[in-house]
Amino acid sequence: MTPEAYQSELKRRGFAFIASCNKWSGPFGITLTGILNEDGDRLSQGRRIDHAYARASQIMEVDERLRAKRGTPRGPLVEPVKKYDPRYAPYTHIQDPGAYPTGPLYPDHQKNLPPPPPILPPAKPS
Repeated sequence: MTPEAYQSELKRRGFAFIASCNKWSGPFGITLTGILNEDGDRLSQGRRIDHAYARASQIMEVDERLRAKRGTPRGPLVEPVKKYDPRYAPYTHIQDPGAYPTGPLYPDHQKNLPPPPPILPPAKPS
């Protein structure tokens, strides 16, 4: 995220920049430092320091704080999946210690599969 995009996103969320103290002041008394307004073109041990990820992370944190202050519900943190999707592997129930296992524990989407083919003994050389 560029500094210009970061500043425009903060302005869109109702923040105003106070240059005298280098801070962003927003709704509900939320304040942010102005360090991320500029590009970090410094070199540190041969690596360029860029604040792109820090800016994006700061915007996500601001969104969460505003959501919490407004009391709006949070969306689901995990996307729902189809129960019989082959990539879906729910946690299996682990029995109590000392209980005799009644059989193999399979996820729901594998319970009705046909049995595996029988293992044949190796062929004898003739």
